[in-house]
Amino acid sequence: MQRAIVFVLCAAGMALSGVATGQTRDENAARCKDANPDLSIVGCTALIQSGQEMTADLAIAFYNRGNAYGNKGQDGRAIEDYDQAIKHDPGYTQAFYHRGLAYAREGQYDHAIQDFNQTIELDPSFAHAFNDLGNAHERKGQYDRAIQDFDQAIKLDPSFAHAFYNRGYVYERKGQYDRAIQDYDQTIRLEPASADHWNSRCWVRAIVEQLPQALADCNEALRRRPGDGDTLDSRGLVYLKMKNAAAAIADYEAVLQAHPKNASSLYGRGLAKRLKGDKAGGDADITAAKRIDPEIAKKYEGYGLRGS
Repeated sequence: MQRAIVFVLCAAGMALSGVATGQTRDENAARCKDANPDLSIVGCTALIQSGQEMTADLAIAFYNRGNAYGNKGQDGRAIEDYDQAIKHDPGYTQAFYHRGLAYAREGQYDHAIQDFNQTIELDPSFAHAFNDLGNAHERKGQYDRAIQDFDQAIKLDPSFAHAFYNRGYVYERKGQYDRAIQDYDQTIRLEPASADHWNSRCWVRAIVEQLPQALADCNEALRRRPGDGDTLDSRGLVYLKMKNAAAAIADYEAVLQAHPKNASSLYGRGLAKRLKGDKAGGDADITAAKRIDPEIAKKYEGYGLRGS
């Protein structure tokens, strides 16, 4: 099952160009705050180029345009605008925070950590900044630091479902499955409509042999998001551990129809074929999976299943 912490979801917009000429200052200011990133860029650019904005308003215009570029997936340009916003207002908490998000999306986690730390220095009650600081530490493999950050986010906001989810994911990566399940319990309590939360608990319960509970979780995830490939891969693992080879093969094949190079489902199907007595077919799947992911056998050993 392929899962990962996600910092922020970006929205795409249609391309526009130019500056809002012939517009009043108030009209450009309204566009600058518009949810449509292209309109926002036009309005903010007009304000920035007018040469008439006060320093504080200029910082806001750069910040809003940075957000718009970020929403269009242009994080390099977003970072340049956040730089300018911070230059004009060195105490601009949100500019530091959003620049940190942009750096994180670019994979520049050291810069992201610096910005999230600066955000927290300016606003120690900012739970989301602690959460995203934890995300950045997790991406660097600094799991204990990440857990400390998520602890603080949860302390500041005990209803912060994504902080529980992210902490659970890190506990899962550390092999502390009981603690991961406890955190996924909380995410499900707080956000029961999320298929991701049910799937995550299914996966970890499968690893620790809580198989009936895992199957119930996967079925609930699929009820909420039918046909989801990650969840079918998770349920395949559950069926495999239940020695239900036919059901495991059916789930893995459903994944592979859409994603024929999914190493996890290929390897799992190979084990299921062997369990059903098809050694040649199983060996072929396992060999193909190892070509795609040389570490796949080691991963499955960590799940409690050996391929040879």
